[in-house]
Amino acid sequence: MSKIGYGLNLRLPSQQKKKQQQQSSKQPRPPAFGFNDDDDDDVESDISRQASKNKSLKDIGEQQKKALEEDPTVFYYDGVYDDMKQKAIQPRVQDRQDRMNFKFEREIFIRLLYNQLCSYGTECWVVKK
Repeated sequence: MSKIGYGLNLRLPSQQKKKQQQQSSKQPRPPAFGFNDDDDDDVESDISRQASKNKSLKDIGEQQKKALEEDPTVFYYDGVYDDMKQKAIQPRVQDRQDRMNFKFEREIFIRLLYNQLCSYGTECWVVKK
């Protein structure tokens, strides 16, 4: 069976075909599912990676301690951020409370007015919402 693809198909002489087949058959296939026989290299690289990670974490911890010794408020950016957000939210909360107070006061005023009208002997009726 000949493999014909799209485009210009040139016939190769038989010697070149044999060379291509030999070259393709000589290349080792990668191991299935990523398993290697060279597990020793992986263990050594894991150990060195962990050692460098531990060293860098230790260095970072030392830098943080030094910074805190120099200035105790060096990492206080969370508190500043919370203060900024609180200042932005406060007007909204106050506005909401004002609106609720207005509704409550209006309801009280309506009830008082209704009671006064009924006390003068006028006809009173209940309005259902």
